Amino acid sequence: MAARRKTIDEAMLNAVADRAAERAATRAATLVAEQMQGQLRAFGEALNGLGERMDRRFDGVDQRFDRVEQRLDRVEQRLERVEGVVLLHERQLRDVQAQLHDMNAQLGDLRAAVDRKVDRDEVEGIVERAVTRAVGH
Repeated sequence: MAARRKTIDEAMLNAVADRAAERAATRAATLVAEQMQGQLRAFGEALNGLGERMDRRFDGVDQRFDRVEQRLDRVEQRLERVEGVVLLHERQLRDVQAQLHDMNAQLGDLRAAVDRKVDRDEVEGIVERAVTRAVGH
């Protein structure tokens, strides 16, 4: 019986030790879980802060893109005005070229007329010859 009692005592001691080990393991697991929870909370807060910073940065980038788009719109408007002026100048240049062509033709006609024109000395010579023939005959 003493051996049996010793076995029962050992079993009880082992059971107490096992329960103590279980409680220690549970406490350790609880501590690890609490540490992980704290780390996750800190990570979540850091992530939230990062999200807020990223939102501000994206807002800034959006504002810059808006300004670039506005400037591009103004450049496009100016370019349209320049294109309109260039087209007007092209039409005016074609008109000037046509007028210059007409004037060159008129100048050619005037030169031909001048070449055909009899000058005063020639007229006097012709008149003198005609009078001389008329008188001499």
